Order: sequence, then structure tokens, then C-alpha cells
Amino acid sequence: MEQNQKRKRGRGYGGIGWIINKRINNFKVTFIDNRISILRTNEYAIIGVYLTANENTSATKLIKENEFLQLSHIYNELKKQFKVLIIGDFNCDIIRNQAHDKIMTHWLKNNKLCCMDVKYKDKNSFTYTKNETSSWIDHIVSPIDTMFIKNILIDDSESNCGDHLALSCELETNRNVGDKETIICKKKENKIIWNEKTKKIYYEKLQDNLNGIITHFSEHVYKDQKLLQTSVENLIKNLNMALLKSAKEITRENLVKKYKMKFNGWWDMNIKELYDDYRLSKKNYKENRTTINQIRYKMAKKAFRKRQEENKQLLEIKQLTKMNKLYKTNKKGFYSKVKELIDEKDEITIDLDDAKIEIEKLFNHGEVINKEIEDKSEEKLDEFMEKNSTTKYDYKINSEELISIIKNLSSNKAAGYNKITNEMFKYGISEKLVDILKLVYESLINYNINLKEFNIGLVKLLVKDKSKDPSDINNLRPLTISDTITIIFEKVILSEIRNSYNSSKNQYGFRSKSSCGHAVFALKELILFNKRKKKKTYACAIDASKAFDKVNRINLWSKMIDKIKACILRALINYYKNSKIIIFVNGQFTNTIKITRGVKKGGPLSPLLFSIYIDELSEILDFDDAGI
Repeated sequence: MEQNQKRKRGRGYGGIGWIINKRINNFKVTFIDNRISILRTNEYAIIGVYLTANENTSATKLIKENEFLQLSHIYNELKKQFKVLIIGDFNCDIIRNQAHDKIMTHWLKNNKLCCMDVKYKDKNSFTYTKNETSSWIDHIVSPIDTMFIKNILIDDSESNCGDHLALSCELETNRNVGDKETIICKKKENKIIWNEKTKKIYYEKLQDNLNGIITHFSEHVYKDQKLLQTSVENLIKNLNMALLKSAKEITRENLVKKYKMKFNGWWDMNIKELYDDYRLSKKNYKENRTTINQIRYKMAKKAFRKRQEENKQLLEIKQLTKMNKLYKTNKKGFYSKVKELIDEKDEITIDLDDAKIEIEKLFNHGEVINKEIEDKSEEKLDEFMEKNSTTKYDYKINSEELISIIKNLSSNKAAGYNKITNEMFKYGISEKLVDILKLVYESLINYNINLKEFNIGLVKLLVKDKSKDPSDINNLRPLTISDTITIIFEKVILSEIRNSYNSSKNQYGFRSKSSCGHAVFALKELILFNKRKKKKTYACAIDASKAFDKVNRINLWSKMIDKIKACILRALINYYKNSKIIIFVNGQFTNTIKITRGVKKGGPLSPLLFSIYIDELSEILDFDDAGI
């Protein structure tokens, strides 16, 4: 709970907190910042506020305006799904109607809201008293036409010793308090902090943890296929452990505990000097309680607290001004940020077991359109694998290219099955790490080995159309999140295929130096040409449903024979041979599911594989002299 305190003694004041009845099972609390939080239940979203106090300065006015702007958009997002009310200390009295109060009055009018406590006031007409003055700055705010709030009360109980009176109300609900439908709350993971200092700590720690890991196998290992497979699996396991162990060093909890780091946005070197001076003067005063030590201690404490308040206010102004600027320049980005702040995610209501059945069916059962073509493809593929089953290649991965792939990995991406992020590879890159990866990848490419746990994807379901049923599998898009080590491997394979495979000249997608923009340009020029010739132009657009998921791998691999290097194709076939997925829905996981068709949606290699799969279509159109 954030507290803003200016008192010389006694407890601090101001803050947000929630006390929730244990019988309420289904709820979620999100803290936007130290002044706004949200409690969500089955039906209601209750926004709790503790807004800036009125100090009649331009700084607090700016903060107040931005606070109400932020509240507007949070409210407008939440009201799409919930009955919304806003409660707490607004530090505005709409009856008093001073400068800051007018900001709230304008906000209420624009959002068609009203203060229910003022509308249905009882014997009390204030909620806050100080000395001889009183004001009505605490409110229960809801839409003007609200029918779900009743029994609003300003409680002036003698047991309340504070300077604010309590506000209470009752909400009508359509569900029982003890409803058994619960949200599975996951334990919040200890966040890994990436900055210049922590990157250095992580790098040094990783190099220590990599010291015991081998970068080459003995000759006898290569002579036994099973031994080689086990050795590669153990190598990957040891590498994963080293990465995770090193990342643990820079978790927020460990950095605070071990390295005494501060992560408050208002902390800087100037305030650190004041803080050190404050701690030293406090220590001196405790050891020697003289008048001069007491004065020094009080002055140091006052200086530190003053700078702390100033820095907090500057940080708040900076954050709110940034949001305000974003609203004016990029409204789409602003709304995305608001959704991120209120932690709004599309809720998937499909049952986990139902999702497993449907996804397993999608990735394993497909109708054979042409049995003759499939039989020929399978025969061709069997012949290829038999021919290359014992062949040992001498493919070498270029170290500079591998380093470039690792450095260009995207940041802030979700971790896969092994909980290893792209940053763990990017910021730990070294000669030793590159040598370990080369040993893994070259073993997979040069030898006919199948790793059991290498290609496991974490499948998350995304809602396609929010206006449709989120429990309908046809309205859900399965997205596969791969482990970083497999993403790098796919990029290595991708680079090699691009160097050797020549796709059709009519294929604009998934090609180097080509895009949909080129296709649009060609179509536009054709339309203009036909228009000048007074001819019609006909276009056929095809939207292939679950295209990546339904790729027939046997047909795909057979199309690639003799078009890319045999060692690369064999490695790719083996990579997909043991492909498995784990489905993730609302905090729950299935066991591993083996999949036999489709290419990974979200994998860097998948667009090119799909392009190769449909490349024949362009050749058929050319042969028939149809299309552009």
C-alpha cells in the first residue's frame, strides 16, 4: 500500500487496499498504480481510488486532469464486460465546486456518471473533517441510470477515530456468494530484471555455470547413435539448468536481498546520498543522544522525506503526461496501454478437456483428399529416409551467423515450455555458449538422431472474434510458443533453406525482399492496364481455414526432396517427428500431446514451409495460363 506522508510523527496516511470476504471465491484484484486499483468479481468491476490532494498548484492540477483521463478509459474498457462503480477518496467536493472540483464535475458529465452518495444523501453532508472545516471528498460513483446499488450510507459511527467517514452500499447480484466456479490464481513469478547492471551480473554468472559443460563429444560417442542421442539430450538439459540458475541471480527478490538494489522509480543517486546521510545521522543519534545529533538526525530525515515526495510527484507527472501525450498522438497505442494496465485478457471459457480433444483432433486427424498422391509422397519419403538413415554429414554452422541470429532475437517474448526467455541467450552470448549450441545443432543435422523432448510447444488459445463465443473452438486460434533453443535452430534451418530453395516467381509472401505490398502493386497496375484497355479484372481471394495446422507433412517433405540439402531435410523431418504440444488454458496445463500434422503457428520457419507447400499452386496457374 502506497502512503503519502508529510506528518512529522505518527502513522502515514493515504493508500489503497481491499479486504475481501473469504466466501467470495471468484475475484481478481489489479493495482494500476498507488492511486488506482480494480476489484473484479463475476458481475462487478469496482475501481478503488485515492486521488491527488488539492494543493492549488499547476502540478497537482495536471496530475488531477490526467488521473481523471486515465479513469475515463479504464471505466470505458471495463463497462464492456462488467457493471462498474468507482469508490474512494477523490479529493474533490462537487458541491464545493472549486477549481479541482470542477475537473471532477466535468468528468462525471462526460462519462454520464453521478455521485450516488450525493444523489441519495442522508443526514450527513460531509465525509472529511479537518479542524473546523468539513468537505465531501469521498464518493460512490456509478452510471446515472444505475439500478444495482442500494442502501447507500455515510457511517458516522463513534468507533471511527479517523478524519474520514466510511461510505457503504449494497450491490445486487445474480450469483450466490459461495459459487463454486473459481478462478485458478497462479503464484506470481519472481520477475527477472534486465538493465545494464543486471546484464553484467547475469553474464558473469552464466560463464561460471557454463564452465563444467562440454563443447565436444569423444569419438566413441559418434559411433553409437543411442549414446549420441542421450549425450545431446543431457547437453541441452545442462545448458537449460545453467541458463535458469544464472537468471535466478537477477530476480527482483535476489537483487534486493543480495545486491541491495532499489527499484522504485523515484530513487536516484541524489536521493541515495540523502538517504545514506539520514541513516548515518540516525545511527549516530541512537549511539549518542546529544542535542546536536538529534538536530542533525531530524534535518537529514526531513531533507530525505522532502526529496522523496518531490521525486514521487515528478514521477507521477511524468507517467501521466506520457499517457496524455500517447492519447493525443496514438489513440490505438493508448487503449492498448490501458488494457495492459488493467490486466485485461480475453477470457477463454472452453473446458480444458474439450480443448485437448479438439486440438488433438486438429493436429492428428485429417481427411486424405487424394490417396494416390499421398501414397506416392510417402513412398518417395521412405526412399529418401532409407537412403540417408546411416549417412553422416559434415555440415558446419557459421559462428558469426549464429551469433547474429541470437543477437536479433526479439525481447519481451513469452517463455516456452522450459521457461527460458530469449534474453537469457541474448545477454549471455559468449564463445562458450556458441560452441555448445553449435555442438547441439550440428549433431542434429549431421547424424540421424531423434530427440524426445526437444520440440515441445506450449499452445495458447487466442480469441479470434471477441463478439463470438469464446468457448467455440472454431473461434479460437492455437498459437505455439516454442523454446528459445528450438527457435534458434529453426532460424538456422530457415537461413539454409532460403539459400538453396527457389520458390515460384509468382510467390510474393515469405520471400526475401518481397512482401504483400509487391503483390498489391502488381494487382493495382494490372487493374489500371485493363481499365485503359476497357477490360474487366477478376480477382479470387481464398482464406484457408487453419492453413498452418492442416499441412500434410508427408506431402510437404516429399516436395522438398532434391530441392534443399539432404542433411537439412533429414534434420527437419526428425525435428517434426517427435513434435509435441502442451495446451495452456486459464492457468491449467494438459499433459504432452504428440502431433503428426501441421507446422507450428508462431514458429520462424513455418511461413516458409507453408509457402513451399502451396508453391505448386502457382505452377498450375501458370500452366493453365490463368491469373497474373
